Amino acid sequence: MLRVDFEGGGSQSIYSRSGQEIAVGASVEVLPFLHWENTIAVSLGYVDAANGYAMFSRFPFESQIFLQLWILRVGGGISYHMAPSFSCTFSNCGTHTVEAPQMGTTAEVGLAFDWESPYGEKMKLYFAYKYLQMTYIYDNVPIDASGGSFIMGAFFDWW
Repeated sequence: MLRVDFEGGGSQSIYSRSGQEIAVGASVEVLPFLHWENTIAVSLGYVDAANGYAMFSRFPFESQIFLQLWILRVGGGISYHMAPSFSCTFSNCGTHTVEAPQMGTTAEVGLAFDWESPYGEKMKLYFAYKYLQMTYIYDNVPIDASGGSFIMGAFFDWW
């Protein structure tokens, strides 16, 4: 997505799924083995150098359906990225917004484990690999933003 070339000859890239992401959402049990999950997140990819930084940010909203078979969790859905933009403090850079929010598709496979704390709280811990298929448009040029990432998280039962 974004590559920073260093004066010493090296480079560092920010990919569509690189960096950090924090998400909140809800999962609804449609059937005992079928879950509908919706999340909103803040995602940041970051490159830091002695003379500045470069950052790619976006706000993904995802709606996915998951099939839970024992500890195996498989699913997929749509991912809508709001306000994708990149900015940097290097010379001749500034802030640039991708032309429009983008829609993509996701596929995910992972493991989910039920866990109960000594105090009785129940949660589901999961570890997964997610692949995102998406293309951003910047200056009328398509940019392939597809890529995979490893994720981990937890769902808490509140009722």
